[in-house]
Amino acid sequence: MMRKRLPLHDCLGALIALKGAGIFEALSVPGTITVVCIIFLTAVINMFVGSASAKWALLRFSSRC
Repeated sequence: MMRKRLPLHDCLGALIALKGAGIFEALSVPGTITVVCIIFLTAVINMFVGSASAKWALLRFSSRC
């Protein structure tokens, strides 16, 4: 069965997550630092995005890719 190809913007979150994971792995960043970075990223997004649904759209991992 062939899956329908999605546009790049639908998979952008997954691509950024995978690239970011590769960067953290290459830098040998400990897990606690990774969690702190994720919390910091979420805090920055919370300061600039007012809508809860827009925040969810930015922070969710797209499982459709």
